[in-house]
Amino acid sequence: GSNDFNVVYTTAGTTSGRDVTLNDTNGIVLGSQLASRLTITANGTITQLVPGSLITVFNGPTTLSAGSNAITLNGSSNSFGSGAVNVPGGAVTLRSSGAVQLGDTNASSLDLNTSGAITQVSGSTINVSGGTTTLAAGSNAITLGEAANEFGTVNATGGAVTLNDTSGIVLGTTNASGGLSLTANGSITQVSGAALYSAGSGTNLNAGSSDITLTNASNNFINAVNAVGGNVALRDTNGIALGNVTASSLDVTAGLGISQPSGTISVSGATVLNASTTISLVGANDFGTVNASGTDVTLNDTNNVT
Repeated sequence: GSNDFNVVYTTAGTTSGRDVTLNDTNGIVLGSQLASRLTITANGTITQLVPGSLITVFNGPTTLSAGSNAITLNGSSNSFGSGAVNVPGGAVTLRSSGAVQLGDTNASSLDLNTSGAITQVSGSTINVSGGTTTLAAGSNAITLGEAANEFGTVNATGGAVTLNDTSGIVLGTTNASGGLSLTANGSITQVSGAALYSAGSGTNLNAGSSDITLTNASNNFINAVNAVGGNVALRDTNGIALGNVTASSLDVTAGLGISQPSGTISVSGATVLNASTTISLVGANDFGTVNASGTDVTLNDTNNVT
């Protein structure tokens, strides 16, 4: 109905639970909520009393609809259960003491901080076009791999981080202790000065025929980098290990050496390699023109090297 609440507290749920559905003609402020499924619709902002309120959704889904208005549910003890969190709103800020599974999400910006994994429902869409997406999952996985996603600029801290974007991806500060996997239907770039750290299973970058430009001085790729793109440019503050690389041109700069523990490098155009120590690319590679600067340079090409 055409309700206008002040502060709303509900205790309707158990683990076998009941639904809570609230509609407000203005904004709504949530006190503590206990529900099996939670649906909030407002013609203004959706917020919660912090500190002091606790939002617990046992099964889900949770649906928060605020039009173009902000949604801010940032209580540190919130828990959205195992169901999807669907969020059409403006600037969206969510915090959870456990994992979060995103459903359809449309926001001008998205700030999600969890103590568990961040995933999404199969077939769902996350749209933060033109805004900033900030994902913090500690050492837990971030897996947002649906093809229709659009993140804007992405800051991510997690274990294994997997992102798929229907256009290009712009990375902000990125810390992927379990490895980084990016798929884009456009270029893969990063904000000037932003640090990128990727360890674990390594780094996989797929931009199709578009460019990959990750050249900030503080980047640190711990394990092998696999890349598919047009013009591919990488920089590592330490040494960098290349795996499978397919590119129209390749430009790699390393604070230490450039190596190739495994994989194949195929570059149709120019390759530029700059290292302060050794360069050793000895796979079944196929280079075009190569310019290399290092203390000791070893290259292997299945054809001619120019």
